[in-house]
Amino acid sequence: MSKFLKVFAVFGLIVSFAAPAHAGLVLVLDEGNDGADVTCNDGDLCDADGSVNGEITYISDSADWNITVISALSDTGDTESLLNTSLIVSYEGEGEGVLGILVYDDSYDSPTGPGYASTEIDGSNIDGSVSACSSIDDTTIACDEDLTEDEQLTGTIGYEAGDSFELSQEFVITAQNGDITSLDAQTTFSTVPEPAVLGLLGLGLVGVGVARRRKKVA
Repeated sequence: MSKFLKVFAVFGLIVSFAAPAHAGLVLVLDEGNDGADVTCNDGDLCDADGSVNGEITYISDSADWNITVISALSDTGDTESLLNTSLIVSYEGEGEGVLGILVYDDSYDSPTGPGYASTEIDGSNIDGSVSACSSIDDTTIACDEDLTEDEQLTGTIGYEAGDSFELSQEFVITAQNGDITSLDAQTTFSTVPEPAVLGLLGLGLVGVGVARRRKKVA
């Protein structure tokens, strides 16, 4: 392995230690009409795929709501952690219906380091009204109290993550009989290498340059 590749191998190893690992995924639904709450953990009986794999597939056909929510957590391996949610909901009850949907991870583990939290929420079909928000811990990344159809809600904030942090997405759907809502949401936390790590990389590249010059002189 060349000196250049060795430097990047060491850098990759250092950064990999900063990549967070997630704990568990939780889905909470609140049917405002009758106060019915559902809490579904990854791997519970309510999870259609039936395994603890960082993904929840929830399908419900109640008296008022037809609900399909697919949400997944992942670490991409390059210091990015993702929370992705897709949902389609239809209301078949009387009068106005209100449905709250909250998706969150129990906590991404340390070390996390400073970084940037970003979100993107797309409303592909909204017949009623939708409030959509994404957060890291108690800090809002982006929020729209009235997300409209074909609107793309985006936001990015700098964040000093501590020993652990929580990514969450929350939606409140207000609908009349026959209304259908579908949307997709993605929240990303990307860690930023600390100055000391970048300094090591810089010194390594300088060392490679010096070694090459000496080789040419020889």
